[in-house]
Amino acid sequence: WFNIQTGVVGTSSAAGTGAVVAARIKAYPSGWYRVELVGSVGSAATDISVQLRSASADASAVRVNGATRFDWGAQFENNVAFASSYIPTTSATVTRNADVLTYPTSIISNLSAGTVFSSSQKFGDSGARQNIWSLNDTGNTRLNMKASDTGVSRIVGIIGTGAANTSLDSATGSATNTTFKVALAYATTDSALVFNASAPVTSAAAVSVTAADPAFGVGCNGSGGSQLFGTISSIRYWSSRLADAQLVSLTA
Repeated sequence: WFNIQTGVVGTSSAAGTGAVVAARIKAYPSGWYRVELVGSVGSAATDISVQLRSASADASAVRVNGATRFDWGAQFENNVAFASSYIPTTSATVTRNADVLTYPTSIISNLSAGTVFSSSQKFGDSGARQNIWSLNDTGNTRLNMKASDTGVSRIVGIIGTGAANTSLDSATGSATNTTFKVALAYATTDSALVFNASAPVTSAAAVSVTAADPAFGVGCNGSGGSQLFGTISSIRYWSSRLADAQLVSLTA
């Protein structure tokens, strides 16, 4: 049940072999809401149908006849653990490309020292690397921030080239469907990572960042791969290495 007057998620229930994974509602302009229900129906199911109806209260099974609402953009996605952004369809199933956003590497104006901050969410830990942002090519990591790596739900920042890089690991993972903030600062003499205002993870190893990469990727690597299964609300860049205390403040 969703309250489309207040934007509150109500009760979720399942029967038989069904199971509710997640229920969400998000406010949009002009009184619209995006509502999502993720669930499992069991391996024996061969057909799925969707019904929407108005109710008088949370958990009420009584249909309200004559109630008025507007429904738009309904979509069903099979065998996924999270709801995608809207995918326009007609009368046939559509598989769309992943969201890929890249910028020229020149937006990172100082390769000797800098700081990158991000605020984002992830929908789950897949078996692949998920980049929040990245300045890298397909072979050697240069400078990037990962929400998870091969199923490990830790925040990992990497600076350097190939095997000679410096890896900073938060040691704690980010929860799914929860906004988290992380800042990575680097210089030729040291680097630091701060996750959700926790104690800085630092390294005194010398690092070297190059710009031989195809692009600066947002939610992916510079070639458009290793996409983040989630959303990004903010990315900020400073052309100087901010102090550790500033990193804590940014991610609070």
